[in-house]
Amino acid sequence: MSSAPLRPQVLSMYRKLMRSSRLVFGEDTEKQRAAVVTIREGFRANGAETDPKKIKKLIRGAGMANDILRNQVFECVETDTPGTFRMNCRQDQLVDLRPKKAANPTST
Repeated sequence: MSSAPLRPQVLSMYRKLMRSSRLVFGEDTEKQRAAVVTIREGFRANGAETDPKKIKKLIRGAGMANDILRNQVFECVETDTPGTFRMNCRQDQLVDLRPKKAANPTST
């Protein structure tokens, strides 16, 4: 069985990881470059793989890495005060932790 049908999925995942690295490390060009190098190395290291099952497993692993990168990695930048950092949160990373108001119970 040829691995050609999986090529679009592999390229899509590669692009997703690249976009995520730009999104997460937007202000930190050094970290962004390091992420790009790591992503490229990972895809090149597995570029000769032809087993569809292994390729699908690699795609799933890359998808999990992408989810972690987007949802669990935050950019922190040191402020003018040494030892003090500012965490840059994107809107999609913010979670409302306030308790939900209970719905009005209906009387019977």
